[in-house]
Amino acid sequence: MLPPAKFRGRYVRPKTILAATMAVGSLLAAASPASAAAFTFTTIDVPGAAPGSTQAGGINNSGQIVGSFVAGATTHGFLDTGGSFTTIDVPGASGAGTVASGINDAG
Repeated sequence: MLPPAKFRGRYVRPKTILAATMAVGSLLAAASPASAAAFTFTTIDVPGAAPGSTQAGGINNSGQIVGSFVAGATTHGFLDTGGSFTTIDVPGASGAGTVASGINDAG
């Protein structure tokens, strides 16, 4: 059993935290029903990326998507504009490579 955790100056057990989280989640689900049919989900795979390595990091109101992918042993950033991919690499980046995590409405 996990030891108690301190929360707002009081000790609570992880079981209590889980129960409270589930209760709040149930209330939110009942208060605002959502339907997956109301959304469109699209898989994004940067051409040439290692399988499963493409990750979206942000999207703007124009639908442009930025994120990262791995090719070889290097992480690159990308910009997807209507299915046209542009690789983003910070000059001189090493180690972790480049990751695009957000995009504003100006692009």
